[in-house]
Amino acid sequence: MRSNYRADEPGTLHHVMSRSMDGRDVFSDVKNQQYFISRLKLLIEKEDLKIHAWVLMSNHFHLLVEPVEASLSESMQKLLTGFAMYFNKKNDRRGHVFQGRFRSILIEKEEYLLELVRYIHLNPLRAGIVKDMNELNHYYPNGHVHITGVCCFPWQETELLESEFSGGRKTWISNYIDYLSDGIHIDTGKMDRGSYIINREGLKAAENWNDKVQKRSVRISGSEEFAKKIYKKLYDVRKMKIRNRMEEHRSIESVIHAASVISGIPTNILRKARGPRKSSRIRRIIVKILMNDLGISQADTARYLGISSSVVSRLHKRILDPSSLILEKAIKAHIKG
Repeated sequence: MRSNYRADEPGTLHHVMSRSMDGRDVFSDVKNQQYFISRLKLLIEKEDLKIHAWVLMSNHFHLLVEPVEASLSESMQKLLTGFAMYFNKKNDRRGHVFQGRFRSILIEKEEYLLELVRYIHLNPLRAGIVKDMNELNHYYPNGHVHITGVCCFPWQETELLESEFSGGRKTWISNYIDYLSDGIHIDTGKMDRGSYIINREGLKAAENWNDKVQKRSVRISGSEEFAKKIYKKLYDVRKMKIRNRMEEHRSIESVIHAASVISGIPTNILRKARGPRKSSRIRRIIVKILMNDLGISQADTARYLGISSSVVSRLHKRILDPSSLILEKAIKAHIKG
């Protein structure tokens, strides 16, 4: 297993979406559409991304992207920041154009690729912007028109879809159109929220769009088996720090309890910034065990011990004297008990 696995490593597929602030209409203007598309094209030409499906709605967008060189976050930052600067200058305004950070969902190709392509390209029809498939064929800011040949976006990838629908050009495009038509009335709510969420608390089912998602969380559209596979890979990457908080809390409590038993100092004293000189020595040992043995962050160690992060940093850097090393060994032995 590679130790540098990333959820957005090259070759992975992602459903990316973002909405404008306050529902502001940002994409009805053709010039705005063209500028956003030119930013997409630039990313593709620089080999940062591949785009397999996309659509611009009045106040949001959907992309099916595949990272190539840059990370997904880097590419999206370039795209959204560049467009925001253009939009604000054009409209003589300041501030954010899109709501916070973009949303992305890691896609299991075998289970959800085609369903997501259909979901993205049918967005204008399902939203009532166009009334039927014929009108959809002429909805310009949509990857669908490139596939059908109504408009040409040379930078848009079609090889992946060709391989999925198979046959010669006319055959696979006909199969693609039939597939879209068959799915107009299918419920697709899960495509916006994903099936599972991986965060510091572990792996859980994604219940709705508004699930509280931490910055370094990963949303997944796929089978439970796929989600568990990604979870296992990310769990083994230290920088991801996916943790079970309850388990972590119990481990920390066991260290503090063991330190209290060995030193004879009550746990409430060990959790205070001030106290006897001996308690400071024991806290130093606790800090060493928590950060070096359990991998607890400096911030979390400070919070659990009720002391500042700077104090934790200072305690962690200090070398233990021989007698403290003996105490540390005794505390560890008691924990293993």
